[in-house]
Amino acid sequence: MLDTQISDLEQRIESVIAREETSATRAGRLRSIPGISPVSAAMLIADMTKRGRMTLGEAAAMTGRAPVPVLSH
Repeated sequence: MLDTQISDLEQRIESVIAREETSATRAGRLRSIPGISPVSAAMLIADMTKRGRMTLGEAAAMTGRAPVPVLSH
């Protein structure tokens, strides 16, 4: 049951991202990076929207791909 709920939420998030051109473009670029899952891409898109921009190090830290601490805002 939990797996079904998670899958449903992931599909809904994908649908929202696909509807907005800028987010869809960002998602495509992010997903082209090896190791970036749809969930990681959605998380980065949401954070970029709030912050405007982020460095490569911040993006890597957000997805757990770099040994850089994530600092709360």
